Amino acid sequence: MLLATTLLALAVSGPGATTGGSGHDADTVGIVTLLLKDFLGARGEAPEGSYLVVVAETLVICPPDGGEGDPFSVAAAIREPDLDVEVPQSMRRSLLCDQEVGMLPTANLENARVVLSSEIDAIFTGDGWWDEFYKTFPGSRGFLQFSAIAYSDDGKQAFLYASHSCGGLCGTGWIVSLSLRGERWQVASKRMLWIS
Repeated sequence: MLLATTLLALAVSGPGATTGGSGHDADTVGIVTLLLKDFLGARGEAPEGSYLVVVAETLVICPPDGGEGDPFSVAAAIREPDLDVEVPQSMRRSLLCDQEVGMLPTANLENARVVLSSEIDAIFTGDGWWDEFYKTFPGSRGFLQFSAIAYSDDGKQAFLYASHSCGGLCGTGWIVSLSLRGERWQVASKRMLWIS
């Protein structure tokens, strides 16, 4: 079992919802831990492995021009009116263009190795490809990236984007809605946006 530690500071953004912030660090760690177990338990194209590499920096979801962009993009899917009836528009807006790159909160994550995006980028620059990735991270099942998490005003709902990359034709991107039941986060809905 691997343990990883990483730093994170998420900014508060958008009226009616927040992304991250020190008030949500424990929630963010709980949600990331839940999703790590989910992705590790999924059987598909990913190679067998005992852990996932997690990119420390959060993804920013914004069309290149800040506007409408590609109608098939992650941003367009988040804007889609019938994406998930339980996710208020304020939470969707807080994921789009209002955030800055943040870092996951300081945490010990079981079955994960947290790395900076520059470590992943260095592998795929030049002649490196997935063989090089798996030499660098033997026994892994690829890498995960998360957006900052948007929380409802009452802190009982959460919404984020997560992507899992595991090969040239191996990966998925998901929109995930969660709800807080007592003291535990549960996935309310997951929608796959893309598959490779």
